[in-house]
Amino acid sequence: MLLIALLAASTVLAQTQLNISEENWFYYNFWAADETSVTLSYKSDYRQYSWEWGAGAQFWGGKGLETGSTEPLNFTSTYSSTSAGSVDLLLYGITTSPAAEYFIVEAISASTAAQLAAQPILGTITSDDGLYNVYQTTKNATPQYWSVRQTPRDGGVITPATHFASWTALGMSLGTLGMQIVTVRSDAAEEAGAISVTVLNTFDVLLFLPDPPCLMPSQCEPHWAQCGGFGFVRITCCQTGLTCVYENPSFSNCYLPGECPLCGSD
Repeated sequence: MLLIALLAASTVLAQTQLNISEENWFYYNFWAADETSVTLSYKSDYRQYSWEWGAGAQFWGGKGLETGSTEPLNFTSTYSSTSAGSVDLLLYGITTSPAAEYFIVEAISASTAAQLAAQPILGTITSDDGLYNVYQTTKNATPQYWSVRQTPRDGGVITPATHFASWTALGMSLGTLGMQIVTVRSDAAEEAGAISVTVLNTFDVLLFLPDPPCLMPSQCEPHWAQCGGFGFVRITCCQTGLTCVYENPSFSNCYLPGECPLCGSD
């Protein structure tokens, strides 16, 4: 039985698909054992969500894909001063045929670290400028695959394909990709805290980003090329020396500094 099924007996705060992008992005799923112990915000920006919780709160959830992908994605997060180490920050996903859960952990809580300490390290993965320890656990007969970053971080690119390939080489079988979301998770938060998370993928639709981050520099757009706008689903950055400049809701283009002949037009 997968984690998402186990949560059904408690409070599902929100579970749906946000129909923002043809790339099926910004599906969200949130759950809490006791909704009075947490405050959830997820509607003001389709890419962003935030949790605030009290000590001992048990909660889980985030935003991402309804159907998982091997494509890189990017996330940022901002913790309150006391919450780092109280919750897990990770990419969570499920597969079917065979059933499995996977966890690419970017920042680990003390409680999860203690649970994994009893498990052998099956290998290491080098990905996205970091080194990850690999573990395997089982819950309700469903295998769980873990990559835990040795040096925690609060943002950056996650490349699922690297982890999938390494797990497969270790005999950790994945099936058809299902839900895949950048998740904040706590079994029982050690202390009160708060976190805000923003999720982007390589093909983020630029509804509100006039100058988006460059996720794949080697594939950035050339001079004069479109780099954003409503419905734009290519690489959302410009080559070195150029800037992705907002012109109107339909177009952002790659320009040299000070160059933008049509900026502000509708």
